[in-house]
Amino acid sequence: MANDGFEVGIDNALPQNKGKSGEDSSTPDHLAKFRLFETGEVIFREGERGSEAYVIKSGKVSIAQSPSRELGTIGPGQIIGEMAVISDMERIATATATEETVCVALSRLAMRRMMDSVDLEMRTIIEFLVDYIRDKTEGAQVDVEEGRRNQRILEILMANPDTQTKLALQEPFFRMLCNSLVERAKTA
Repeated sequence: MANDGFEVGIDNALPQNKGKSGEDSSTPDHLAKFRLFETGEVIFREGERGSEAYVIKSGKVSIAQSPSRELGTIGPGQIIGEMAVISDMERIATATATEETVCVALSRLAMRRMMDSVDLEMRTIIEFLVDYIRDKTEGAQVDVEEGRRNQRILEILMANPDTQTKLALQEPFFRMLCNSLVERAKTA
């Protein structure tokens, strides 16, 4: 029973634009959808283009760059796959359910709407951290001091947000995204 799902929340009133000629069939036709992954099922693979991010509601997921390089196991309340969606690049790791796992799959459009809800400065810091974590994970040369400073700036912006950012941080998903990026930047 792979990838069973149903649409949820965010804004299902949006036109779905199904069936347009030239439309990318890999683009989800939903904003958010619950998905069930069985033990051992791959959620996404390294090298694939990211069209969805996943919020883990129950279960556990192993993140690995190759069969020999496991990056960690994560569980409920954490997000995976957001970096490929935000950066519009290929995934840098494979995610596999290590037990029956329920996720909320968020489409690129849903993620874009959330990112558009914050000010330019905070969005810039988030995008920098995504690139920093990606480069560090892939073994590229990075400016560690600049990464540390931007991670700290994001922490400060979250602690003392302006009005627009404060509204965005009231959204639990956005707060989870920011916290996840700060933690990954510390350990990358």
